[in-house]
Amino acid sequence: RIPGKRFSASAGLSVATLSYSEQPIGVSLLQIPLTVKGSLNYEFVRSMFEAHLSSYFNLFNFYKSSAADDSRFLGVNVRVDYLIPLKGPYKLKFGLGWYVWTMLVGDSSYGVKYLTGPETALSFVFPVASRKMGVSIKYAPISSSPSAFGFSNYEFAGGFSYQVTPPALWPAVHLTLDISVLNIGVIEAVQNRLQLYTGSLGGMVVF
Repeated sequence: RIPGKRFSASAGLSVATLSYSEQPIGVSLLQIPLTVKGSLNYEFVRSMFEAHLSSYFNLFNFYKSSAADDSRFLGVNVRVDYLIPLKGPYKLKFGLGWYVWTMLVGDSSYGVKYLTGPETALSFVFPVASRKMGVSIKYAPISSSPSAFGFSNYEFAGGFSYQVTPPALWPAVHLTLDISVLNIGVIEAVQNRLQLYTGSLGGMVVF
């Protein structure tokens, strides 16, 4: 980010390996989707608070192991991050917000729609030689409605990024690696148990 700049954005593509299972109906499939992702950030109180909006969506699947209809996933994060004061070229952020997640299945033969819940996130950006490296984690207990809040149904995610372009080049290009685990037991509108494991590798342009 340019010093003094309050607004930033990113856009990226990644290829993921996605393992989904749903019991007791016996759905088990492996997919390799192309995923688009993006984020907007605005530092509304300088050096203290930042508003964050991000989303990802599986555009299409390169590969699918099962005869079941394709599934695609959409996630949206809305958050306020606190910029924890640190000396030097380090940036540590702790955020609280809200997460919305859904899956789209063409014939609606399996899956669940519109799970939501609070989220907490922690990220750390630090220099490696003249480049930047970042790590992040997120935990979001999710359910079919805010009133059904609990910790047994959740998404846990971690991310890694490394700046591959020289500092003088704008916009910056980052290599990204993301992993996530989503676990859903019996909740209000969902009587099946869902598990989703995702790992993705891609690139991101930061403006």
